Amino acid sequence: MSILDSLACAINALGASPTAACLAQAKEFGGPNGRCTLIGGGKANVLYAALYNTALVRYIDFMDSYLAGPELCHPSDNTGAVLAACEHTGRSGKEFLTALAIAYQVQTVLTSSAPFMERGFDITTALTYSVGAAVAKALGLDETKTAAAIEICGQTGFQLLVARTTPISQWKGLSSAQLAFGCVNAVFLASRGVTGPKYVIEGSCGLAQALDQPVDIDWEQTKVDCFDHLSLKSYNSAVPTEIGDLLHP
Repeated sequence: MSILDSLACAINALGASPTAACLAQAKEFGGPNGRCTLIGGGKANVLYAALYNTALVRYIDFMDSYLAGPELCHPSDNTGAVLAACEHTGRSGKEFLTALAIAYQVQTVLTSSAPFMERGFDITTALTYSVGAAVAKALGLDETKTAAAIEICGQTGFQLLVARTTPISQWKGLSSAQLAFGCVNAVFLASRGVTGPKYVIEGSCGLAQALDQPVDIDWEQTKVDCFDHLSLKSYNSAVPTEIGDLLHP
């Protein structure tokens, strides 16, 4: 259901001026021989396909939501990057769904475990880790390179919640696309042996220190069950009262 919803959101966003700007970027810089499909037509390389397709899914603000008390995230923000990575590497539909499920679970568990919005970080902060994990899976990276990919993505993904405060700019609908672009690039660098900050979460000046609290997750005991707790928007607005209070005190 979330994939169909994401596709419907993407189709609805075709031609909007900010997504058209992303399309122009993809056409100019995405390479004439790109192997990845742009929703609505055309091809680009994996980086610009991730950028553009993520922008389409996200822009109209009707995508799926995961609510975790005062925190929330939009797991469909992962779809464009995972789809591009899987198409680039020739993965099957089953492999795409597996990688996407990993992305959904990583992002939702992190969202449930850390006060990103309370500390002034954007809801896309957890997305950096989920895109890193899922694209690494799509590329078939080993454990060492997967860890490096997640570490690099996590270090580069601190976006501020100011993107969602008034006055709202067009960037609110594009910030996750920029993050997808950067994280896909990071995973490919990790696949070529580039290392990342090993203790990106628990280390000195890492995520836990930035949030001023530990981020303790037993991943071995985590089940892929987030799909039972998603909601699909009927209106393009924030849902929880607590979030509205954070954004508009």
